[in-house]
Amino acid sequence: LALLPRDIISLPVVSPSRHAAWVNRGLRALRLSSSCDAVLRLLGASIHFVRLLIRIQTPPFLSETLLCFTATPSRLNPATHSPEHRPHPNQPAQGRNGTDTMADVPLQVISENAASERRITPSWTISQLKAKLETVTGIPPSSQRLSLQTSVGAERIPIDGPDEDSIRLSGFPLSPYAELHVGDTRPPGARPNYTDTSGVDKYVMPEEEYEKKSDSVLAWKKTQRLGRFDPNAPNHEQAKLEALEQEVRQRGVEVGKRCRVGGEDTRRGVVRYVGEVQEIPGGKGAWVGVQLDEPVGKNDGSIAGRRYWGEASVLKHGVFVRPERVEVGNFPPVDDLEDMEEI
Repeated sequence: LALLPRDIISLPVVSPSRHAAWVNRGLRALRLSSSCDAVLRLLGASIHFVRLLIRIQTPPFLSETLLCFTATPSRLNPATHSPEHRPHPNQPAQGRNGTDTMADVPLQVISENAASERRITPSWTISQLKAKLETVTGIPPSSQRLSLQTSVGAERIPIDGPDEDSIRLSGFPLSPYAELHVGDTRPPGARPNYTDTSGVDKYVMPEEEYEKKSDSVLAWKKTQRLGRFDPNAPNHEQAKLEALEQEVRQRGVEVGKRCRVGGEDTRRGVVRYVGEVQEIPGGKGAWVGVQLDEPVGKNDGSIAGRRYWGEASVLKHGVFVRPERVEVGNFPPVDDLEDMEEI
C-alpha cells in the first residue's frame, strides 16, 4: 500500500486512465527495488485488496496487468509472464539461472570411513552427486556404488543408470533423513587408510615451554606436591622397592623353580632371572624373568639388546613380570596328549 497513491482510498470510483497511471507509477518504483520478487507479490496483493475495499470493477486491461504481478516473476518484465508464457503446472519451477528450484532433502551419507548429514538437491544428476560426495567420503566418483535406504530394514535402492550425466535424483524416492550408502568398489589394498594416524606428523611441545605453562598437569602436580614434587617422594619410592623385595621372599621366587604366571596353566615355565631390569622404563625394583614352556611370551630372554638368559630365538618363550604375578609350585609342563584315549 505504501507504493500506491494515498488518494486511492478516498475515491469511490476510479477511471481506467487513472488506474493505468497508478500502475505505471508502481512499475517505475519497483524497477528501483533490489528485491523485485517480494515487492511484486506485495503490490499485486495490495491492488487486489484495494479492489475489494472500494468495490470497483477492474477493466480487462488491468486484470491482465495484475496477472503479471501475482505470478512468480524472475525479472520485472510483465511481457514474459503473460498467460501464454506461464509454465505448465506439471513442469518444475525454474530459477534465475534456468535450473530447477526444488527443495533440498537432508540425507544421512554413510561410507566406510565417514558418516554425516548432507543436504541433497533433487535436480542434481547422479554424476554431480558423485562428484560432491568425493570430498565427503574420499572415494573417487568412478569407484562409488550408491544405494538409498528410505527406512530401517527397508531394501536398498541402487542409484545408478545407463547415463548418469542426464539422470536426475528427482527420479528416486528421496525422503528426509534417509540413508545414502556410498560403497567403494576398489580392492582393499588400493583404498587409503584414513583411520591410521601413525604416519601423521604430530606437534610435540618442547619440554622447556611445557614447564613454563601454568595450566598444565605438571603445574598442578607442582602445586599439589604430587609424584616427584612430593617432599616425601624418596621415602615412598624406597617403601615401594622394599615391598617388591619382600614379595619375592614371601612367594619363594628363586631361579630354577617351576612356576606359572598370572594363574594361567597355559603359561607355565621356569624362573630364569630375579632382579632389576633397567631396560623397562620406570621399572625400578624387582622383576621376575620366566622362560615359558610354550612360545606365548613377549621376548626370547632379552630386552633392548641385553640378554638375561638363553640364546637368541625367533620363538618368544620369555616374559618379565612383577613378583605378585608369579606363583611358585609343582607346575610340570602340560602334556596335551595325556588325556587322549588310545586308538
